[in-house]
Amino acid sequence: MAASNNDTLEFRAGCSASEGLLQSDAFRRCFEIYRRYALEMLSDKTDPRTSARTDFISKINTESFLALYRGEIDDDKQAKKIHNLTEDFFDFYRNPESYSRLVRIMDPVGLTEKSHDERQSYLGHLIGRQSLKSSSLHNVIQQTRRELAQRVGIAENLFRDLDSTTKIQILAVPGHFMKNLPTSLSRLGSLKVTISAEVQTGIDYRTPKNKRTEPFVRLQESSLGLDQLQADDWIAMPLNVGGSLILACIHKSKGNREMEPGMLNLFPLAEIDEIENCKPDALFFFGAPDTTKDDFGFARDEVSDTLIGIVPSDPEFQYFGYVKKPVLTLANTLAIEKGELPLHCACERYTVRFDSDGKPYIDDINVKADDMGSVRMEEDASGETRILFRGTETGAFACLDGFSGDTRKHMEGREVGYNKGSNDNARVIVPVTTAEEVQRDDELDYLFYVNNYDLKAEHESTIEEKNVDKFIDIIRKGERVAAGSTGTRRGGREISYWANPFPLLVDTDGKVLDSELYEKFSETEARFIGVAKNLVEKGDLIVGVAYSQMMVGAGSELSDLRPYCEPDFAKGKEVSDLSEEELKTWRKQAEERFEMGGPARHSNDLEKKIFEIALKKYQKIFDTTGEYPAEVDVTGARVGDSRTGKSETIAAICSRLNIPLVS
Repeated sequence: MAASNNDTLEFRAGCSASEGLLQSDAFRRCFEIYRRYALEMLSDKTDPRTSARTDFISKINTESFLALYRGEIDDDKQAKKIHNLTEDFFDFYRNPESYSRLVRIMDPVGLTEKSHDERQSYLGHLIGRQSLKSSSLHNVIQQTRRELAQRVGIAENLFRDLDSTTKIQILAVPGHFMKNLPTSLSRLGSLKVTISAEVQTGIDYRTPKNKRTEPFVRLQESSLGLDQLQADDWIAMPLNVGGSLILACIHKSKGNREMEPGMLNLFPLAEIDEIENCKPDALFFFGAPDTTKDDFGFARDEVSDTLIGIVPSDPEFQYFGYVKKPVLTLANTLAIEKGELPLHCACERYTVRFDSDGKPYIDDINVKADDMGSVRMEEDASGETRILFRGTETGAFACLDGFSGDTRKHMEGREVGYNKGSNDNARVIVPVTTAEEVQRDDELDYLFYVNNYDLKAEHESTIEEKNVDKFIDIIRKGERVAAGSTGTRRGGREISYWANPFPLLVDTDGKVLDSELYEKFSETEARFIGVAKNLVEKGDLIVGVAYSQMMVGAGSELSDLRPYCEPDFAKGKEVSDLSEEELKTWRKQAEERFEMGGPARHSNDLEKKIFEIALKKYQKIFDTTGEYPAEVDVTGARVGDSRTGKSETIAAICSRLNIPLVS
């Protein structure tokens, strides 16, 4: 891990005046990064103008900008060339192709002695000051641009105030603040560890890849060479993912560093007392130099007893899915080892109130998980074993084409996008809940497996209750129709054990891939089955299948779709008699009909089921206490792999009830 190609624009202090900006070390470093970029862009061009520009950029330095600002350049032509270069430099600085951070390294002494509320208030104050510094930097940059323009005789009445704030503002502590690091991980003490951040949202980053094709698998051993770790080349974020502390490290090189804002928009940062007193349960390195595709995966370091995951610095892996899923794989592995069952699911806690006639209505919706969580079994005060759910993410890595216009409007400005303009698997990370909600344990009232491929007639419910044994058979198979966001073609069938290939415990042919982890999972599964049967028998849990029908249009035979979606040109004809163009048109119409309509229809049935459960709880509380409650909570999870309609279903309910999905 010795190699470095760190070209991140990093500031450690603000600036209050133009001359100070032009004389600063940060300005000098940023210009050198820009110079390398500009010369690289010119290197494959051979015309005479390019040669002259290359020569000009090679010889210019920051003293030239300072001389222009002070009015010390008498050659008007030379002055204008320098001014034009400053504008090109500015465009580079604010372009998504570059990456800027404002970092304050703080002394954490005394911070952990404050109460939680005092600590949060103090950190909020400090990050607010960082934000003001970024705004001040923006103002100084704009003022400098205006003054340099005036030096060359440009004095227009209109000046465009282009955003030049840094893309992220950070509060960090020295890595040695993590006091419980074993000797073998002592090099991590030289990292600067983020404890609070402010992310510039509404930005779209371009990455070389737009989908995942490779599984993040367990390796025999980790190839990580921490002894050669170059701390200044890494962004370090301590994440609380499902109750496990994962120290995620992103390399500052181009193509890797852009994952930082998405990660902060998706996962909750760990509390500072967790960082101080706990050894990381797992380390994750994204964009690791001096590694190869053979190093892609994770292993347990026996010396430090720590899971270590590596994603090499390779364009093949420069996609946000290779950040999200490996982190979740590490968290799920840790959950299994702790005796929990990870669930690839969406989970919500519905607050249901009752009107004067005792009729239920949904007053609020709290997202506990958009994509992943875990359950554990725990005895309550009465000695009854309950199934408790906890989530992993505060954000959603959402595919845009699955949401209504209203939901997209709520997302605007809050999102961190990756290849948002792409027609293929365009996604954004949006905040959908809070760390407090994700990290609290709530008892499950229902648990459904999401079937995205079977048709349900209009008169049929899209929810089928099952006994526990049948439910387990279905979830073990984990079948779905793919949308083409992974290696499987759109409309093709995929199966994954428990609908969760993160990590994949059993191959499609039934072969156990990780015997040690599978054995532990099976022990917990057996206990879960026993507890679930008891709760179902008592009426305290419902299990079954939820039919979202989301991929029916892509995965079904067109002839089967005639009752639901049949264009005029197909009526009275055999499918085999239609032209290729007509078949494509029909298929597209079917996909559009079910991708939005399927989850929307299912959301109505889910709402009815929530009311049914709420009324049972309402009556049970009255029978126990003699008083009707003002409200009850209903918590339910829907298990399914990617693009099964998990997010789309809750989005439909939120849209119908005018409750914002995005936090």
